[in-house]
Amino acid sequence: MSGLPGRWRFKQHAEEQYKKTADITEDVGDTQSGDGVFSGQGDIRELLGGIRSEVATLRVEILAELKSSISAVKTSLLEQEQKLKDVEESLTDVDCRVTTLESTCSVLSKDNEKLRAKLDNLENRARRNNIRVIVIPEGSEGSHPSAFIEALLLEVFGEQNFARKPEVDRAHRSLAPPPKPNQAPRPFIMRMHHYQMRELVLCLARE
Repeated sequence: MSGLPGRWRFKQHAEEQYKKTADITEDVGDTQSGDGVFSGQGDIRELLGGIRSEVATLRVEILAELKSSISAVKTSLLEQEQKLKDVEESLTDVDCRVTTLESTCSVLSKDNEKLRAKLDNLENRARRNNIRVIVIPEGSEGSHPSAFIEALLLEVFGEQNFARKPEVDRAHRSLAPPPKPNQAPRPFIMRMHHYQMRELVLCLARE
């Protein structure tokens, strides 16, 4: 686009020179001698020489402007190429990181499934020795629920039914809010230390 002014100047100058040449030719035609030689031939040569010089000058200017424009375009293309190269490298790095994260997430997901299965198994095993007791008045356990339950089992089923004193690891009320005076007491949940003792207590309760 920067070469347009030079071309316009050349066109305008060429038109002006063409008009001058036409005028000179017309004048020379009027002053033509009998032997066919124009009296204004020297002026025509001088005019043509000036046109050639102007054309050469304009040609140099246009070429310089074109070279400048092409150089700017090349510089811009090189910059865009470098930016594109940087983007490609960044995308490659991100792709590698995403692949690594996907692999890690897959491994963690499998480990999580295994851990959940183990946790469920442990929770189920921990609940195997649990016994739920109902209709125990609220507050009768005092500040030592485990000792209260051990004494209660001996009192209810008789010491003769136990080869050894029942061991209670922990005992507590259910996590429901405390009942109102006209409501049933919360269930008691206790965990026996030995599975065999749990089975004995359940058997005695059924009898």
